[in-house]
Amino acid sequence: MLPPSPQVQALPLPQPSEDTTRTVSETEVARLDTTRRVLPPSHIQSLPSQQSSVAVTRTISEIEMGQLNKVVHEAKHGMRRHLIRRNPFPSQTEALSFAEDALTDAISSLIGDFEYGVDRTQDGKIVTQVVRVAEAVRTLFKNVAHAQVPIAYNLNPTSLLNPDQVRRAVRSRVEHLLQDYNFLYTDDLPREFGHCALTHSLLSSAWTMPGAIVKSLDMRDMATFNGLVALAGAALNSVLYEYREGQLSTIEFSSTSAGKHYTEITRLINSMLQNEEQRSRYETYYNNVVLLGSSFHGT
Repeated sequence: MLPPSPQVQALPLPQPSEDTTRTVSETEVARLDTTRRVLPPSHIQSLPSQQSSVAVTRTISEIEMGQLNKVVHEAKHGMRRHLIRRNPFPSQTEALSFAEDALTDAISSLIGDFEYGVDRTQDGKIVTQVVRVAEAVRTLFKNVAHAQVPIAYNLNPTSLLNPDQVRRAVRSRVEHLLQDYNFLYTDDLPREFGHCALTHSLLSSAWTMPGAIVKSLDMRDMATFNGLVALAGAALNSVLYEYREGQLSTIEFSSTSAGKHYTEITRLINSMLQNEEQRSRYETYYNNVVLLGSSFHGT
């Protein structure tokens, strides 16, 4: 297994721009206030003035039901990409922005009608469906970590029959694993980044578990892989904290309890990418995990 690599930051997505070329009535102004414009992808040349000046006149709720279901399905894929590449612990405002961006992109790719837009008042239920993807992704990673931690980190000392002895042994083991994020590295010397628990968490969450998210992601993109590593690491860290007193407790997997660890693991990856030798080993780890996952998934 190889050392960590810095997370490549996602490029900012193009933001909708205000349409100032058309005079609208007071009624239209009130409606446009809460309506998000749907713009073409950044690689498409600007439309002629007579098209680009068309204001949003229809909300996504007005899309025919069969087509709307496809839009929402595609938007959920987009939401997963935003979460993994940008931030899996978004604030409510950020989550709404991610969801609206994802819906905007889905409309552009599936319908191509720039008169449709996201209205938070009229489209609230649709936006909420996409926002809920964030909780589903975090739950997936935390559940996978729960399955990995006791076995992969040997938190079941069967030779100790006294409950107090077991708890003391688990406390000592967990304390060592949490220190300096030792749980991300192999136990053998020399230490290598990529403990088997991390590798199995990545494979399960992205490729093999029901609900695995690989279909939403571009695994050729190292920034995506870095985001997966940071989220899987944060989930393992969260479960280890649940064992910190020697017996299992419950800790929510949220920005409050896990966000700072996600950030620290991201920094760890980024610092490894600054070192030529560590970067080379991390890239080998990345390639090996993606090869395994693709082989299991048949992609």
